Formats: sequence, C-alpha cells, structure tokens
Amino acid sequence: MKLYSWGSNNFKQLSNTAANFVKEPAADTKISQSFCDFQHKLEPIHYCISWSNIYISRFKSSYFISQGYLSPLAGDADEFVKHCWQAEHGRLVALASSWKHICVATDRNRLLFWKHGCFNSDPILLELPSSDSTLPESNIEIRNVAGGEDNFIVVLSDGSGTIVRVTDDEPGQFEGIRIPEDVCQAACGKEHTLLLATTGNVYSYGLGSRGQLGHGSTDPESLPQLIEALEGIRIVSVAAGGWHSLALSSIYSALIFLSST
Repeated sequence: MKLYSWGSNNFKQLSNTAANFVKEPAADTKISQSFCDFQHKLEPIHYCISWSNIYISRFKSSYFISQGYLSPLAGDADEFVKHCWQAEHGRLVALASSWKHICVATDRNRLLFWKHGCFNSDPILLELPSSDSTLPESNIEIRNVAGGEDNFIVVLSDGSGTIVRVTDDEPGQFEGIRIPEDVCQAACGKEHTLLLATTGNVYSYGLGSRGQLGHGSTDPESLPQLIEALEGIRIVSVAAGGWHSLALSSIYSALIFLSST
C-alpha cells in the first residue's frame, strides 16, 4: 500500500520532500512504510488531514501517527504517537481534524480532543450522549467523524448525526442534527457540511458562496437540504474541500463536482 501526497508543505507534513509546495502526487515513502508496518490482517486504515498535519491510525489501534506542525516526533513519520489513554477510554475507531483540534473517537463512544501538536498534554474528554433514549447506550456506536473549521460532525450507527461545536479554547456543547433518512457519512468543508444517507442521497447546508452546496445558487442553508441534482444517482461517498464538494457515484464510478468557480 502506498500513500501519495502533494500540495502545501510549509509545516513539513509531507515527508517525501523538503520543498514548500509539491505540484504533482508523489509517494510518501515514510508514511507508506508505516502503513505496511501496522496494517495487520487487512484492517482498515483511518487518516485525516489538517492545514498543517497528517494523522494516520489503524482501526481499533491505541496510537496514531502525527506528521507536520509541532510534531512531538519532529516529523519522523516512521514512529508512532503513543498514549496511555486507551485502557480507560477504549480504542480508536475514527480520526478527524478541525482548524485547531484533532478528534479521536473510541469504541466506548468517547471523543478525545488535542490541539494540534499538543499531544503531551491530557486530552479533552467528551462523553457522547445517546441520540435515542429508547435504545441502550451500548447499541449505538460511532460510525465516523468529520471535522470542519470550528466543529465536528459525529455520525452514529442509528443513522443520526451530532454536531460538536468548538470554541477558541476547547470543544463545547453537543447539538443533534437529523435528516429524513439515516446518515452513514459526513464531510465538512471550511463553511459547509455534506451528509450522505444510506439511500445514496446527499444533503448539504452551511454557506454556499462558491456554489459548494450543490443547489444551483450561492445562498446559505441553515438546515440540511437534499441536493436534487443528484437524485436518481446512488452516491457511495462524499468529500468536502474548503469551498468545493465531491461525490462518488456507484453507477459511473466517477467524481461529481458540486462547486462553482
């Protein structure tokens, strides 16, 4: 398995070069080797990218790699960032990054937050509340997490989504969010969010100044709205950049761009 990277490298988050900017995809040899080192039994790999760091971990692992800004390992990607929190809080099931924080979701439905580069300090802990009081807490698990500029979206196994607002200093309150269908994935841009339903439908909300919401306008949306242009096309995955959105179709195996220039 190989990881290819390119783009800004001002914080040395790309280990394959000393250049400040990489124009074309190039194999990241150090991180690719780390992929092979801890990819046992074909278990899934989790990774996320912030403005200054790359984070990678194996599913149900007790550690993750940090490379880039204020890395405690000075950018040495073939070493692991190890913590002593897993015995108390569980093992990692998802990673996500916002502008200032890295979020680790565990199999005990807990969210651990560190500021980028501050891994020697204790994480901020948030217990995830149950979205449905009629279900035992043990029946609801974290499916995935996405990070925006100042918030995280947590997708649960019951099809609901939860927003975690982030202040300047630390993560704060939970806020539930729902669409008429079950959510299976979320993606966050700088100022907008995409929600993928189990049916393949896609919903979006937030600022739409660049057309990134996919509704044919630049108007903002305060609540999730179905992207009608994608109806009839089964979408299997979504991604969001700063001001653009992407959707992967199972029918055509193609990326569909939702942004305007």
